[in-house]
Amino acid sequence: MNPRPRLVLALLPPFVAAGVQWLLWDAYIKPYAWVLFFPAAFFSAWLGGLQGGLASGAIGALLAWYVFIPPQFSFELKEAASGASIVLFVIMGALFGWVFERLAQAQRRSDEALKATAAANDKISRLYQKTLELDEFKSRFFANLSHELRTPLTLIMAPLENRLRRPTGADFSAQERKETEMMLRNARLLYRHVSDLLDAAKLEAGGMRVDYARVEFAEQARSIAAHFDSIARERGIAYRVAAPPTLPIEADGEKLQRILLNLLSNALKFTPDGGAIELRLATDGDVALLEVQDNGPGVPANMREAVFERFRQVEDAASRRHGGTGLGLAIVKEFAELHGGTARVSEAPGGGALFALRLPLKAPAGAILRDTASRIDPVVGWQVVDELAATATPPATDSAASHDAPLVLVVEDNADMNAFIADALRPRYRVASARDGRAGLEQALALAPDLILADVMMPVVSGDAMALELRKNPGLAGVPIVMLTAKADDALRVKLLQSGVQDYLNKPFAVDELLARVGSLLAERRRTGEQLRQSEARFAATFEQAAVGIALVTPDGRWLKVNRKLCEIVGYTPDELLTRTFQDITHPDDLEADLGQVRRMLAHEIGSYAMEKRYIRSDGGLVWIKLTVALVWQPDGAPDFFISVIEDISARKATEAALKDRNAELERFDKAAVGRELEMIRLKRQVNQLAQELGRAAPHDLSFAEPAREEKP
Repeated sequence: MNPRPRLVLALLPPFVAAGVQWLLWDAYIKPYAWVLFFPAAFFSAWLGGLQGGLASGAIGALLAWYVFIPPQFSFELKEAASGASIVLFVIMGALFGWVFERLAQAQRRSDEALKATAAANDKISRLYQKTLELDEFKSRFFANLSHELRTPLTLIMAPLENRLRRPTGADFSAQERKETEMMLRNARLLYRHVSDLLDAAKLEAGGMRVDYARVEFAEQARSIAAHFDSIARERGIAYRVAAPPTLPIEADGEKLQRILLNLLSNALKFTPDGGAIELRLATDGDVALLEVQDNGPGVPANMREAVFERFRQVEDAASRRHGGTGLGLAIVKEFAELHGGTARVSEAPGGGALFALRLPLKAPAGAILRDTASRIDPVVGWQVVDELAATATPPATDSAASHDAPLVLVVEDNADMNAFIADALRPRYRVASARDGRAGLEQALALAPDLILADVMMPVVSGDAMALELRKNPGLAGVPIVMLTAKADDALRVKLLQSGVQDYLNKPFAVDELLARVGSLLAERRRTGEQLRQSEARFAATFEQAAVGIALVTPDGRWLKVNRKLCEIVGYTPDELLTRTFQDITHPDDLEADLGQVRRMLAHEIGSYAMEKRYIRSDGGLVWIKLTVALVWQPDGAPDFFISVIEDISARKATEAALKDRNAELERFDKAAVGRELEMIRLKRQVNQLAQELGRAAPHDLSFAEPAREEKP
């Protein structure tokens, strides 16, 4: 109801109470003046809230006071209790109003919250429906994409397989066979990824069907395990299969094969050379037990559930040692659960990972058993073996190009990609190869290449981390780095540039573009190097031919570089001088003043200083020099070296000393002459005085001596 009509209604109860109480006053109510007014105040507060309670309290108090409290029909009060009852009633009316006002506010908030909750629930329902639609679209997209990709992949693989059936000869060279094998391996890899995506889409959509048949599980396990015998031998892995002679099971044969392939390939990926892998098969009542144990790094405890999630991998994406989509173990677990079984991973005894599956021996009641078990797609089986097959590491250096051609280091963990890039570069450049970031660092430090091509996602050390380490080495700070990446986003580009990378190429890339970028960077490096060499040559010529001594000095006083003129000044050869400090050849009387100026420069009090001091020559003689010193600081604020300019001023100092001696001699001569002249004047004055005493005229005129006497200080 609108608040205004409710407020009007809230004013009625005190009048109604007064009327009813008047009618019943003499017979039933007297002398209880407030009997009906308290309920009236309560209902007024319920109707009008705080305002209604206050208004009803005031009106009811006035009516009860005037009509029912003695003396009637008067506002006179004869008893204090009557006044107290009036005040109490007004307070109760206000209290009723405050309570109902708070209840009304709470009710409004509750209504608003319910409306918001309803809106949120509606939004959540819409989002949930949208999520279901998106999941359905995603599953449909992956399924359609997988189906669409399988056709062109089949048309790629079949002709490649036909080409490989041809004998090597004039019309099919060994290089063409090698390229064909590489193309077929990678087409199978793509086919396997497509198959995994299709299976994941079917599993997510609940459309994966289990084709039950009677399968000889032990025989199947030995057959699948045999695929990896040669790989294990090449890597020195102790590879053992422990299975009973027979183990019949009612299951989907193709899915069991996929489970075995994924578990064994995962174990071989993470088991180090010389390690151990064991496949065990047994029964426990009506359950088949399948275990695959290795002594690799194992799975961290906090990842043992997540490792079975789709697209989840234990290793960091940038530095993981093995490729893949992260679907292999997820498919293992979901295929096991489709059979009513379980899959889990734990730590193996002695370290490593232990994957354990429990699969029912019998199909569910009512399941249809086929006569022949389905078989795994042979392409998937071949690809798993191809991926794990040992590939010879490319040679550290390749001198197919001329010996003075630029050296390019290729750091790429994928063997086929590494070989492909090296083959593309080899006609023009010398090529070195590495298969992970750590090996790339070692090769770069050992070979000092002219350019480095590196993948971003590599095992042990990622490409961007490798670039950061390379930039810390002064000898490799200027080597151009080109990154190869399958990710094309702004954040990655900024990160690579911050790592000191000059350029990057998105996969897939054209060979011509790769060669163009490599050639451009190497040409720029040559131009920069030539400019630097010319600049260094000009500096060396200026340094050596300068008419003054020039030296580079460490903050502790050791000579770093000295020129010919300085060696002439001090009489030392460059080799002799470089074994000494400037303190060693500075005269002891001048050393403290020089060191004081050095300390002021190091404390940033002065930027440079000049002074005259003495050097001690190699023959023990002294030479005066004018020294001008400036300090070069490193980028981090640390002092790097002093630049000292030394001018031989011995001749000037000798001239100054001779001039000082002549001036002293002249001064002594002048003083002697002046003395004789003053003695002559004194004698003449005495003669004149005696003549005057004898009454004779002064024989000597002394007026010429007066100015000299007056000017004498």
